[in-house]
Amino acid sequence: AESDRNHGGALLEVLGANLTVDTCEIVGPWANGIFVGNHSEFIITDSLITSFWGAGIAIFPAKTDKIESATIANCEIRSCHYQGIIIAKETEVTVANCRISGSAGHGIRIENASPHISNNLIHRNGQSGIYANGKCAATISGNVLWNNAQNGISCWYANENVIENNTFFENGKEGLAILGDGSPIVKSNIFAGNPTAIVKAFINSKQVGANALGEAEVSGNFFWKNERKITKPGAEAGQPRLDVPLSQDSTVDVDPGFADAGTGDFSLAENSPARAKNVGALNPPGPESPWKIQKEELLILPDGNDRSSKSWKRPDTQADATTLADLRASVLSWKGNITRLKDPSRKKLAIEEMQRVIDDLKLELEKAK
Repeated sequence: AESDRNHGGALLEVLGANLTVDTCEIVGPWANGIFVGNHSEFIITDSLITSFWGAGIAIFPAKTDKIESATIANCEIRSCHYQGIIIAKETEVTVANCRISGSAGHGIRIENASPHISNNLIHRNGQSGIYANGKCAATISGNVLWNNAQNGISCWYANENVIENNTFFENGKEGLAILGDGSPIVKSNIFAGNPTAIVKAFINSKQVGANALGEAEVSGNFFWKNERKITKPGAEAGQPRLDVPLSQDSTVDVDPGFADAGTGDFSLAENSPARAKNVGALNPPGPESPWKIQKEELLILPDGNDRSSKSWKRPDTQADATTLADLRASVLSWKGNITRLKDPSRKKLAIEEMQRVIDDLKLELEKAK
């Protein structure tokens, strides 16, 4: 199947295929971990995807085509430099019960798509936990967005996402950013420990919808220990931001009753006031990973807790990953050309020529030792 091939190469490419991956460790270095392209049905469960310089998983149909479906469940996607997961274009995608962490960019990036994102722990990413751009109508429920450097979720332009029963805890700037003319539904969430719970803002752009504020529906949320709750721009440029009145069914300054937020357990205790009102992520994944730290992660991760892009390390092994991807494609093309030769004698000569090249490379390697 034809596909847009601007993704830079991937360790696993799924193109026009029906593939299920279960209980695997998919580890870089490479440009991307998994690339899912046109006319594919893809399922991955109970697997680790880590240590890629691009995206851990890229779901990316060509401009004029589509992917049939993709499901990512009970996986850990971590320590991928560019994004954990990127979902582009209208596609039936589900991301459920995963831990997604440690990207310099976003945990999940959505571009003009409407995936189902539920019951995930999305934390310690360098920008947004979830970044949704363009015409999106994602269902985002039951997730914990924790300690992402900018915000838990950012909605850009014409977003009509349904954001409900999530927990936004101690994100760097705000829990949720609604930017431009989007009108998401935001209900039954917990916002705790964020500088601002929800920010409504214009976008510094001439694009349609950038300088308008949409009519977001915000109701039934818990607000606890946020410095500010909901803000919007002042009446004139440069004026201080204004506080937005809360809906009457909001709960303010009541401890929602996490099981143990200090250890990253954001499930709600049985006697939790939030659980009693069916607010927040009830039973999200815990922070403990079944997957040990891989040596490949240590080659690229920044020292300390900073996840900004400039702090990542790109050793020669990682820089060589894209070259290796190109080389692999060339070798497979060479093999295909040899296989198509009908004359046995010509096929034999081609194989012998290929072997001579390999022998020369081995000799050069021995001399270099």
